[in-house]
Amino acid sequence: MDALTFVSNVISSVVWPATVIMAIIVLRNPLRELIRNLGRRLHSVKFPGGEAEFSQELAEVKQAADEAQLPAAKFEPTEEHMLLQEEEDKQHWVRLAKISPRSAIVEAWRNVENAIVEVARKADIPKEETHSTMALIRALGKRQVISPDVLPIISELRSIRNTAVHGVDFNISQPDVEQYLSIANRVVTKLRG
Repeated sequence: MDALTFVSNVISSVVWPATVIMAIIVLRNPLRELIRNLGRRLHSVKFPGGEAEFSQELAEVKQAADEAQLPAAKFEPTEEHMLLQEEEDKQHWVRLAKISPRSAIVEAWRNVENAIVEVARKADIPKEETHSTMALIRALGKRQVISPDVLPIISELRSIRNTAVHGVDFNISQPDVEQYLSIANRVVTKLRG
């Protein structure tokens, strides 16, 4: 083997590892965020202990809602509360949460979306900024129509809703569904208030 072949072999053996290392360094933060989000979604959807992950996420969202001083929910979707007040709408939410937690979460998110659309109309958001719920949320946040402390709460509610819709083995406990419904209702109350 001559010197030129040797140098060529050394360079070709070093180029791929160096390229991978450079890519990891450059993409470190986006990869870290992607892996964190993917791991959270997979853990909460497919593996045992998923309910605990939802409980932790919902506890964080509830704490953020409390810190944002969102108004109390117009109703708390718990069975005990239902016994005290026999209103049809409240009974509907409790029944739906028991029969299909996934559907209850989707319906609660739909109420949040409807409130966001109402707020956007009142704020005269131009049509080109209303092509999606996320576009509306960004536009309302940019114009400070929705306060900065409420935006991450809406984002987390949306994330949990997406997991409920797209998760194959979605599993969530009854108390967590009730917590989600309560927080979503508080957001709707704040937006419409």
